[in-house]
Amino acid sequence: MPVTLRDIVLGFVMPAVIVIVVGLIRRRVLASTLPAPVHSALEALTVVAAFSAGYFALSLGPVVPRIDRDWIFLSAVAALPATFVLASIRSLYGQIAFVALVSAGAAALMFVLVPDWETLDDRRLFIQLTWGIAMLAASLTGLIINPASDVAHRDDDSEAAAEPSRTSSLLTNGTLVWLPIVATAAPLSALAGSLMFAMIATCLLGSLIGLAIDTLWSGGKRNPSETSVGVISAFVVTSLMLTAYVNTFSQIPQAVFWLLPLGAIAPAIILRTGGHNPSWRRTLIGGVICCLICGSLLGWAVAAEWEALNEPDLY
Repeated sequence: MPVTLRDIVLGFVMPAVIVIVVGLIRRRVLASTLPAPVHSALEALTVVAAFSAGYFALSLGPVVPRIDRDWIFLSAVAALPATFVLASIRSLYGQIAFVALVSAGAAALMFVLVPDWETLDDRRLFIQLTWGIAMLAASLTGLIINPASDVAHRDDDSEAAAEPSRTSSLLTNGTLVWLPIVATAAPLSALAGSLMFAMIATCLLGSLIGLAIDTLWSGGKRNPSETSVGVISAFVVTSLMLTAYVNTFSQIPQAVFWLLPLGAIAPAIILRTGGHNPSWRRTLIGGVICCLICGSLLGWAVAAEWEALNEPDLY
């Protein structure tokens, strides 16, 4: 079915507007009354709520999952406990709790996302293990870019670095790293043969763009412990790519689907090594590398489909 203007408005524009409006209300009404971790939790909930609004407005799946692909939506909800822990990390124990929650969430999602088809009997465990590792590794980008994770190594009475810039705020809330990846997941899903999966990715993309606009609008005036969308994006993108791979009849290699969520790791490390206020040069390098990774994977998928399309019919 073709994509209509209604699909774009409900699946892309509406999630972005929800995040922007709620963010504005949150800063104006609650800015001085709630601690930073609570603000971060509210921000994460807003992103998931906006994603959910687009998902259900387009009738992309039921509230109660019936088949494997219905669990893609709930992967965003499954990421929330780890996201809340990440926002309030103050010690090694918090980091351990974060990794434990991500591991548990990834294991549970692998159990429900991989269908019990007979055609997968001989490789179901392999798929669950490899994709579970991918989800865990992609989620760790949240820990890499989270300034709160090293608070324990600083003097609590000392001033935190410089006033967070727009760039550093986009880095710590995860949008700078995940926007190109989510933007690539949509056409890749469509190329794999499912506009429905592409629209799911578009709902998340709209939410992230709304968060980016809200962050830039606020002038970067965010507490540096705030972080929200890294784990949410990792869970949703990995779940989406796994489901697209399992359900596709295209010739796109599994590696393309598997590597896309892992594309966040390299730019996250590059940006994070520049501190919590990376220079524009380092930001540019990280952004270019992320776009190159995404572009290469999308190009690989297009080349594979083009080659299959032009193969002579041997039968």
